[in-house]
Amino acid sequence: AVQAFDNRIRQILMSSGATTFTKIANKWNTALIGLMTYYREAVLNTRELLDLLVKNENKIQTRIKIGLNSKMPSRFPPVVFYCPKELGGLGMLSMGHVLIPQSDLRYSKQTEVGVTHFRAGLSHDADQLIPNLFRYMQPWESEFVDSQRVWAEYALKRQEANAQNRRLTLEDLEDSWDRGHPR
Repeated sequence: AVQAFDNRIRQILMSSGATTFTKIANKWNTALIGLMTYYREAVLNTRELLDLLVKNENKIQTRIKIGLNSKMPSRFPPVVFYCPKELGGLGMLSMGHVLIPQSDLRYSKQTEVGVTHFRAGLSHDADQLIPNLFRYMQPWESEFVDSQRVWAEYALKRQEANAQNRRLTLEDLEDSWDRGHPR
């Protein structure tokens, strides 16, 4: 899986000749989500895999920087890469614990509301982190517990429907949709 991910990133980099930056970021996001959905806890507990993710994330960013013929850090603050597309960024997902530069934090102090959107992914003032993809994924254990609960609810609803001599409708299952395994 590690080699397959590395090869996928190489393929993205090699085939990204005149591709738009958004497409490159989208391909990175797809590869990263594909890896993370299966190897959640393994990624966090394997130093080599974390290093590979950080290295490949930097390669993708470097490819985008080279596309603009510059690698000067001041021209590419993290907001360019990680900000949602709706706000003018590339919408890249991150698995590297990248610190938000102090120079970018001055904008969060100009408002009374403060940082709201990424509160769960931010730490204290000394070292604020860009939100990490893993923070938004449930561990496998909780997925399986949730799955057992959903299937038990389904069995009860089905038994109840059979007792009333009727079929289950989509509305009956609406609250269980997209939960449990398999989906």
